Amino acid sequence: MSEATSPTTNGTNRVPDNDPVAEAWARYNRLTTIENEKDNFIKEILWRYEFLLKQNNEFALELARAKHFATPSSSRELKQQLIDYRKALDRDPFVLVLIDADGMLFHDDLVSAGAHGGKKAAKMLEESVNIYVHELLADLPDSTKIVARFYANVEGLAETCCKAGIVTSPQVKKDFVKGFTQGRTLFDFVDVGSGKDRADDKIIETFKLHAHDYRCRHIILGCSHDNGFVRLLENYVFDDFVVPRLTLLEGVPFEKEFDTVPFTRSKFGTLFRNQKILLPSTLPPWAVLGRDFIPARNDIPARNGTMTPSESVASLDGPAIASLSTWASKAKAAAAIPETPPSVKAALATSGPPAIPRNRKGQRVDPGSPFDKTEVDRVRKLKMCNVHYLRDECPYGEKCTHKHDRCPTKSDLETLRVVARLAACRNGSTCEDTKCIYGHRCQAPPRLDKTKWNNTEGGKTCIFGSDCVFPGELHNVDTTIVKTVKI
Repeated sequence: MSEATSPTTNGTNRVPDNDPVAEAWARYNRLTTIENEKDNFIKEILWRYEFLLKQNNEFALELARAKHFATPSSSRELKQQLIDYRKALDRDPFVLVLIDADGMLFHDDLVSAGAHGGKKAAKMLEESVNIYVHELLADLPDSTKIVARFYANVEGLAETCCKAGIVTSPQVKKDFVKGFTQGRTLFDFVDVGSGKDRADDKIIETFKLHAHDYRCRHIILGCSHDNGFVRLLENYVFDDFVVPRLTLLEGVPFEKEFDTVPFTRSKFGTLFRNQKILLPSTLPPWAVLGRDFIPARNDIPARNGTMTPSESVASLDGPAIASLSTWASKAKAAAAIPETPPSVKAALATSGPPAIPRNRKGQRVDPGSPFDKTEVDRVRKLKMCNVHYLRDECPYGEKCTHKHDRCPTKSDLETLRVVARLAACRNGSTCEDTKCIYGHRCQAPPRLDKTKWNNTEGGKTCIFGSDCVFPGELHNVDTTIVKTVKI
């Protein structure tokens, strides 16, 4: 239908403003527009109706299928599954402690105590973490467990601690590591061996594994000494799930690069060292004398002594020592065990009845003995009866719980004598039994820093402190022989 038009007007045939014909045409045009809009509106309604009808049919079909397959039991199963999933998420919550132990070390007093110090450190760490996380997270379940992972090159760290004078031998640090691991079931001190960034890589991957683990309620990361971890943390600064669940633990002061990441920081008192290890210009003598040598107290020079590398090595036997050209190689060299003092040798070599060497105070002096930890551990495992083999008079006979049927070598018997002297004699330094096999003085090295001696420890000034089996009066015994008493 073609659109009709109204007659035009011009200057000669002008239509008056109230022309009824023009007004009729105008009304017609308006009605035509309305009709077109009405047609379009009806078409749109029909299209929408068709679409909704199609959707309704699809939904009706799905509903019919659901009703066909759905049963009351399956509905209950779905609800139970949902409950089980929620319980699984809430089961075994834990807090993860990740420590780069190559640079974040426990306090010297704990490390120097060996295995006992390791167990004590584990206990103190668990208590500190528990207090911290329960104050930080009010809704933390009481069943939350503490999982600790320490990563370090234990061999290298033990050598460093020994050279710094923190421990008397690398073995003490290794014993500390074992004690820490044994201290708590979920605490592990992992030896990653030598190699660049081995500890870092393990910490980073473990962190990524648990960062979004719902059961891991909080992560405590100890890495304040290493700004290399900042690159890892930068990936999580805008992660709203991780940011409130991470605490950076301080040992030594944080490197300034950590100021760029917005994570919470904390410090557990003096549990960890607040300074990096500084190696002295000269090594302590026991770093030269080998890992397992434990010297007698009088064999240890003062800490402020001026022993030089050449003087330290000069005391070692063997032609190979002369060819050593570097201090590092000298430190690794095997050492000759100090011999028994000449005065003791003379006392023991005298003919006639057995003699007991004593010092100027009348205290009994045990002869110096080489201490080879490997041999001591081996002989201990043999379970030989000390009294039977060293005195030949075990009162228990066949009822003895230790072995009487071994055939020990001369070396085994010497080591067994060392083992026996690790137990304190009940009669102390006044013992007059010439056949006594037990110790009459503590031969463990003293703590190097005398300011750390505790007056309540009863004179026990060795590295074991109050845990030492020897009483206070059997410490610091003068080993200079002035007389021998024949019994």
